[in-house]
Amino acid sequence: MKNIFLFLISFYLVGCSIHTTTWTTTPETPEERYEKFSSEISVQKDEFKKTTWVISAEIPNDNINPSSNILCFVRYIGDVLVDSFDCMDARFRSLFNKNNELVGRYIRFATSNPDWVFFKNAVLDDGTDLDFIKIDRKVLSGNLVEEIFAVKITEEQYNKMKKRIHKISLRGKYGSMTVKIPIEIVTSFDDYIKNKFSN
Repeated sequence: MKNIFLFLISFYLVGCSIHTTTWTTTPETPEERYEKFSSEISVQKDEFKKTTWVISAEIPNDNINPSSNILCFVRYIGDVLVDSFDCMDARFRSLFNKNNELVGRYIRFATSNPDWVFFKNAVLDDGTDLDFIKIDRKVLSGNLVEEIFAVKITEEQYNKMKKRIHKISLRGKYGSMTVKIPIEIVTSFDDYIKNKFSN
């Protein structure tokens, strides 16, 4: 039980320093996507627990399709972005132990909305239920609430995501979201890990 608690605290703290409210979009070409996503990978070490989190670029907001009661929007006048609200931060995270051995691979989500959605499960586009991990729910300033949760990704699922675009349906009591996973998010992340953590 203590290990699970420490894991959740670690998962929560690792995400706190990364969440942004800037609306993000996917570059047009595969080369541009790979370069952008590669440049945004980060590493956070926990010297006390001797563990390392490798964190991918944020999955761009134009890959997120919320139900009508979830507030995500972007507004243009002509070609000029005049207003936006980033309702979700979603990133791959891989946890390594002190020997640089992979402990687990996850996608961590942090959602900000005016009302609770109470996310409770996640389904891959092939119908597979993903292991769902509740991390935290809290009230933010500005009349917003935040829900933080993650899904565990198996090696087989991860390898498939490197070959074609997959979608994950996030389902809650009062709404849902579909998140599309760009291939280059996964391949850039995978290449970084292979270069830095290969034994």
